[in-house]
Amino acid sequence: MKPALVLLHRRLPPLGARLVLCVHDEVLVEAPVDRAEEIKAVVEKSMIEGMQRFVTSVPIVVQADIRPTWAKLQRK
Repeated sequence: MKPALVLLHRRLPPLGARLVLCVHDEVLVEAPVDRAEEIKAVVEKSMIEGMQRFVTSVPIVVQADIRPTWAKLQRK
């Protein structure tokens, strides 16, 4: 996880985004709305790249969501 966070720390600021929080295997990123999709792709790619060296026996699966708030999404 730490190598992935290092990649994010380098890659997010030029896009106007920032790493806000990391809890267990989740990261929270604040980003401009107009670049959200681009930044989501950067987060996914960075998480995979950062972990590939250490996780070799199973596929690395990354789920990223774009949300307007930090709150959990209410499901109907």
